[in-house]
Amino acid sequence: MQFLIKNIDTYTNHHIKKHIPHTNNNNIGILCGSFDPPHLCHALLAISSSILHNIQELWIIPTYHHPGYKILHSFSYRLKMCNIIFSKLHIKLKIINIEKYLPIPNYTIYTLKIIKQYYPNLNLFLIIGSDLLFYIHTWHNIHILHNFCKIIMIKRNTFHPNNLLIQITLNIKYYNYKLPNINSSNIRKLLKTMFIIKYINKHLFIKNQVIKLIIRHKLYHNADTI
Repeated sequence: MQFLIKNIDTYTNHHIKKHIPHTNNNNIGILCGSFDPPHLCHALLAISSSILHNIQELWIIPTYHHPGYKILHSFSYRLKMCNIIFSKLHIKLKIINIEKYLPIPNYTIYTLKIIKQYYPNLNLFLIIGSDLLFYIHTWHNIHILHNFCKIIMIKRNTFHPNNLLIQITLNIKYYNYKLPNINSSNIRKLLKTMFIIKYINKHLFIKNQVIKLIIRHKLYHNADTI
């Protein structure tokens, strides 16, 4: 990651380090994602990984800019929603906006490299749901990901981790604790319907404060961002 640091100015470099929190813990769980919007399954993923594995502190890292085709809603709103969703969980966690200061395009491995560069003694555990196993092989520099973190995978209810080769290659620690089949894509579709028919759907699986924020700012009423 040294090449990436050298290619950004001193001011940006200062902000990157500033937004990596100091910690007295060694085992840090990393939960990355678009969180567009964050929902019940994200919260359960945070809680279950902290309980099932020896994670002393969890860092929630929202994606600032998706390196592929995916259009994301405002980073500031997604950050606010993450604070609402995760702040009430009774586990030690921090919500980190480091990716806002990283060069675009950014990839998960760059974020992990940056953290390890400043804090090389941290043990990082990347937390994923089993649905990611179907395309994790397409991630940027996936073949060296294990040099920067260990991967913890929690089973999603309808996604069975049958790709044993990928699991073995990446040394993934698998837990058979089943998460519900909830995803942000379906929630965005429900929210689109909600804006059309003007009522709050009871099956969105997101907190009322998040729904109120979404309604106030009309975050998901545009079909182009579904």
